[in-house]
Amino acid sequence: MVTPDNLKAAVIKASWEDPLVNRVYRSLAEHYGFTISPCRPATPQHKGGVESDVKYVKHNYWSLLRDREHHQGHDTPRYKEAVRFLAEWNSTIAETREIAKVGKTVLELFAIEEPILLPLPPARWESITCAVAKVAVDWRVQFQKAFYSVPYRYIGQQVLVQATRQTVRIFYDSQEIAVHSRATHPWQHLVNPAHGPPQAEVYLATCSRGLVQACYAMGINVGLMAEAILEDRAVDAIRPLRALVGLKNRFPTTEIDQVCEKLLRLGVIGYTSVKNEISHERAWSTCSRPIFRFAREKEYYEEALHG
Repeated sequence: MVTPDNLKAAVIKASWEDPLVNRVYRSLAEHYGFTISPCRPATPQHKGGVESDVKYVKHNYWSLLRDREHHQGHDTPRYKEAVRFLAEWNSTIAETREIAKVGKTVLELFAIEEPILLPLPPARWESITCAVAKVAVDWRVQFQKAFYSVPYRYIGQQVLVQATRQTVRIFYDSQEIAVHSRATHPWQHLVNPAHGPPQAEVYLATCSRGLVQACYAMGINVGLMAEAILEDRAVDAIRPLRALVGLKNRFPTTEIDQVCEKLLRLGVIGYTSVKNEISHERAWSTCSRPIFRFAREKEYYEEALHG
């Protein structure tokens, strides 16, 4: 059991009956298998003795080190000497001192607790990033410029996303509902096919957000073009988005993405503009160009110079 003070890094909301614990700190407790029992608010006598230990290290170890270094002609303690003396001080002074109101030394207390201590987990705990997200109609949540799928029955629900450097876990009502590898590039889609409803492709073709996701799958600039088309609230975006997705049946997605990048840079938005630009670039690349010379042959100038 760990008894932290009510600092925000551990306890978000202090309470006698039901304290609200920081999610990241809770994850640490779950990994190492200890229970969090915060101090009661406004009750300083419930705090653990660790604060006194910090004070003890500061006034005992640091004072001794500073005096030793000063006698050796060093106004600022040297790092290597500080590390060496810390090991000496810990074994000869800190561990052998008798703790007030306990009547035992640190080593004696450890000898009592050692038989019931549990081994550490095989892997170290990784710090997590938490966020709340809403499941979109395409049964995906957006987290830090990437999309992750969850079972489709959670569409419209608020979920908790917990991410490490390698893994993204998604929870609903404290229950894990999805786990994915962390995205490796912006706007990547990590989708588990088992999360979708029956005839998922048919369903996605009926909603604007699903079509936008299909565009992102073709390329980031195609997705951004779809987002821009969708922002025009005066026009029904379903048909142009379907047509934009349909371009992949006629042209390579890399070519579509390059054209969308060019048009977005110029501020030109719309499916028709994308289609026309692709056709124009293809026609220009295949048309024959006249072969002629702008310069005269060198013999002409030699004859003019030498008569």
